[in-house]
Amino acid sequence: MEEKEVLTPAQELGVRLREVRKQQKMSLNQLEERSKGRWKSVVVGSYERGDRAITAVNLERLAAFYGVPVSEFFPDPTPAKPITVPVRPLLDLTALRSSTASTVSPLKRFALGIERARGDWNGQVLSVRRSDISLLSMLAAMSPKDYISACVSIGIMHTPKSEH
Repeated sequence: MEEKEVLTPAQELGVRLREVRKQQKMSLNQLEERSKGRWKSVVVGSYERGDRAITAVNLERLAAFYGVPVSEFFPDPTPAKPITVPVRPLLDLTALRSSTASTVSPLKRFALGIERARGDWNGQVLSVRRSDISLLSMLAAMSPKDYISACVSIGIMHTPKSEH
């Protein structure tokens, strides 16, 4: 399997700087000559390798020299993905305490441990983290999805889907 090199942002910019220069059909030496020494081949080469940071002002000036917009040096913006905030399942502590189902013993101990750790003895519900569900489902020898479904079906857990 072939490994791909992960480029730093400076290296990614450098790749695009080099691509634009090559599209202009210029070597680094020709760039220095055509710019009458304004752009030293050593400096532009270090920008292209990502060894040296280019300032915004110099990037704008280099873009003007090449006759391209500054945006040419940056990747196409991708639309931001909407951020989804996972809603955690809620454990109904009242229903859990009164449940006699054999599968809830580890869950009762878990909830009691959380109540002790938080010093919260009046809680009616407890939000359950994904990592907690993973661990509890392993103890019950079930998949996390099946574990949640089982808890919902016996009335000790509520999820956003089960409330609708």
